[in-house]
Amino acid sequence: MKCDYCENELPGAVSTCPFCGGAVGLAASASNAPANMGNAQKTEPLRQGPGDEALEIDKELARPAAELEIERGNLERLRNFTVGDAEKSPYKRAIFLLLGIFLCFWGVQFLYVNRFILFATMMVCFAIAMLSPEYEWVGGLSTTISFVASFLIKTDSKKRKMAWF
Repeated sequence: MKCDYCENELPGAVSTCPFCGGAVGLAASASNAPANMGNAQKTEPLRQGPGDEALEIDKELARPAAELEIERGNLERLRNFTVGDAEKSPYKRAIFLLLGIFLCFWGVQFLYVNRFILFATMMVCFAIAMLSPEYEWVGGLSTTISFVASFLIKTDSKKRKMAWF
C-alpha cells in the first residue's frame, strides 16, 4: 500500500506514514491486515477531513516548478559527474611550464600550484645567491633544478593531475 501524501510504500498495518507522518486511512490499513484475522469489521469509506484539503494545497505550493527544475538539473549533473572529474586539477600545465621557463630563478611556478615548500626553498636560494657572492652557485643550481622540475612535475599540491589546456 502507498501513502496518500508522499506516495511511499508503507510497511504492514500502520496508522501513520513513517516517512511524512500523514494519517493512513482505516480502509487502507485494513487492506494491509493479515488475511487470517477472522471476522474483520466492515469499515466505512474514508471521509476527507477539513485538514486534508489544506495539506494537499500545501503540498502543491511547497515546491514551485522553478525549484523542481533546478533540482532536476542538479540531479542530471550528478548523474553525468564522473570520479575522474573530481581528480582534475584546476591549474593548467601549460601555464605552469611557461612560468617555469621564464621565472624559474624565483620558483613562481611552484607558487602557482600551491607547492609552498618548494617556492620557499627557491626564494631562500635566490636570497642566498643575491646576498653573498661566494654562494652565487646556489642560485644557479636552484634555477637549474627549478627549470628541470617544471618539465617533470605533472600534479598540483593535492596530487591532482594538471591538464594542458
